[in-house]
Amino acid sequence: MNRNLIDIILKGINLSDETKEKAIKRYRDLAEWLNREDSSIKKYDSYVFPQGSFLLNTVIKPLRETDSYDLDLGCRFTKGISIFDVTQHQLKDMLGTELRSYAKARNIKHEIEEKRRCWRLEYQDGMNFHMDVVPCIKKEQTMAMVHSRFYEDSFDEQELIGSNENIENWKKLTVYITDNESPSYDSICMAWNQSNPEGFAKWFKSKSLQYLWEQTTNGSRFKGRIAYLPIESKQNNTVLHNIVRLLKRHRDVMYDENRKHRPISVIISKLAADAYDGNADLEQSIISVITGMEIELNKCGRRIVNPTQELENFADKWQDDRRYEEEFRCWLMQAKITFGQLISSKTKGDQLRYIIQKHFRLQDSAELESQLNWIQHGVNSLPKPQVIISGKTNKPWSPES
Repeated sequence: MNRNLIDIILKGINLSDETKEKAIKRYRDLAEWLNREDSSIKKYDSYVFPQGSFLLNTVIKPLRETDSYDLDLGCRFTKGISIFDVTQHQLKDMLGTELRSYAKARNIKHEIEEKRRCWRLEYQDGMNFHMDVVPCIKKEQTMAMVHSRFYEDSFDEQELIGSNENIENWKKLTVYITDNESPSYDSICMAWNQSNPEGFAKWFKSKSLQYLWEQTTNGSRFKGRIAYLPIESKQNNTVLHNIVRLLKRHRDVMYDENRKHRPISVIISKLAADAYDGNADLEQSIISVITGMEIELNKCGRRIVNPTQELENFADKWQDDRRYEEEFRCWLMQAKITFGQLISSKTKGDQLRYIIQKHFRLQDSAELESQLNWIQHGVNSLPKPQVIISGKTNKPWSPES
């Protein structure tokens, strides 16, 4: 299959710059509110950070325009408080109080909604958006840590490798999180769930950049710096990032009517990163990654852990309900078939159109139609560019071009 077709699919599912900018503004606005002068939690120096798909830079559009975008955030209380000072319930209520006042101040009509580990804040101002905010306390209160933020937090040469030393450093980003289903929810104790979204993001990033490192081992050294800008940067579009986005879109379509048991994004990201071998060719990597995910899944069983926090099992729901695992294996099998057909040179125009519409639910476009015609007949249906001969020629970099 022509690589341009994959690019068209990615273009159709990737978030627009406008959407990303709106997400950043909302995140920053909330962070400023929580740290305003009269905030009830100002003394704890709360630090709001992205997590999930936005932090990994694998976020994609929802299937419908009416569906909401998800922005997962953590709110870390960084000083003057520890798990020996408050219960999980008290910490969650502290954040909930401020989120209610924020919603009122911003004229948000929907009441904040309590979830198992977070508070959900719904926006509806021209674009549906909700923020899931998890209250947390950093595990190592006395350690000075370098936080990954929306502004530059670059990877140097050594951070490109997920070495044992780097992983140990990333483990120090672990936080304690609230869980209203925990038996110790109302007790002051050490029995808090532990999570490490920032450490996982650094690990994922190192896996996505394997091919950059491997290309430098033949006599040259990597001397550049990789800007780590989870949402704002356009540079976080590696092969691994794009594979995860494509897999997530396939998952969303397949489980449109059964969202309860659909494979969750963090497990897809973890297994794909484990399976990725650093190949810089997207087409070649897709099937090898899916095959590798099957192998990794057989190794892990129902315990798929965060490599930067071994107590965090991404597949914790699989323990009590086997259908989660069964559905994941079913989806992985279907994904292997779909992508196998998609990249096969034997699959032609009408078949490709069917696959793209059924499994990726993309709208027809002139660009897609042109590419399908080219694959089918070797004909480009787009009009040829008009050639203008005049005494004045716009430069490619000029404002008029």
